[in-house]
Amino acid sequence: MLVGLTLYLQYLCNLSCIHCFLPESLRRNSSLVMPPQKAKEVMKEAYEHGIFCVELTGGEISIYNHKKLMDIILYARSLGQYVRLLTNCVGINEELARFLGRHHVEVRVSLYGASEETYQRITGKQVLKRVVSSLKLLKDNGVVTIIHPVVIKGNEHEAEAMIELASNFTEKNMVSIYTTLYESWDRRGVTELQIEKTDNNPWGVDLNKTEGSLIARVLRGEINSLNTCPIALGLEIHPDGTVLQCNFAPQVTLGNVFKEGFSTIIKRALFRNNVNIATTPPCMQFARETPLLSVE
Repeated sequence: MLVGLTLYLQYLCNLSCIHCFLPESLRRNSSLVMPPQKAKEVMKEAYEHGIFCVELTGGEISIYNHKKLMDIILYARSLGQYVRLLTNCVGINEELARFLGRHHVEVRVSLYGASEETYQRITGKQVLKRVVSSLKLLKDNGVVTIIHPVVIKGNEHEAEAMIELASNFTEKNMVSIYTTLYESWDRRGVTELQIEKTDNNPWGVDLNKTEGSLIARVLRGEINSLNTCPIALGLEIHPDGTVLQCNFAPQVTLGNVFKEGFSTIIKRALFRNNVNIATTPPCMQFARETPLLSVE
């Protein structure tokens, strides 16, 4: 069943991460932006089809116009949808953090290092101080924050330090490792695995070389890794209106919301809701049961 919708409100980003699936030309294109009204139309149609979880991302969501972003979030919450932001946390300010806390918005933060030098290597900028400051704002304003230390080639030596840093700003069970350990990465999937994959080692990583390390513990499932979420069973809509089936799944283009209604496009999805939701994921239950605060 479809339970989640990911909206890419823009491709514009304030970092240049070496592992990003978006090409540099898109990450620097400020004209590819989804209008708030179109985002609202899509969310309403999604809600009518039993999709209660909405994930807002980019590019970098925190540099999307904050007033427009807040307006989109308020609309989703007024429908009763659960809202999540995916962010690098560089552009979170006091006003936005207070708003997110007040309106029960979940925030997922990607953490790329535990030192400015590593941040420079992975993202192209020394912004760790700003990230830490934003994480403190989220914590102080009671925002439900899940932090993902992203362990890739170039920052793996700081993996433990990233976990320790993240634990200062959220509960330990809210720290979840993202690890690829791949030589290369693209939008359609993963290539160039380090060693041949097997049934006992589906990640294709030489565990003998990582015995007892953080990575070995992650791959063996001893600590959280690749936190799964309902959004994975959903659709993603990009700034140009393109609708795709599911994050990180084989990319299936279903249509374009600027050319036809989202309700029509949903019917082409590989799996759909029967709208008879007797048992629901936690985010759906939260969206239904959490009272909305008054809009100021």
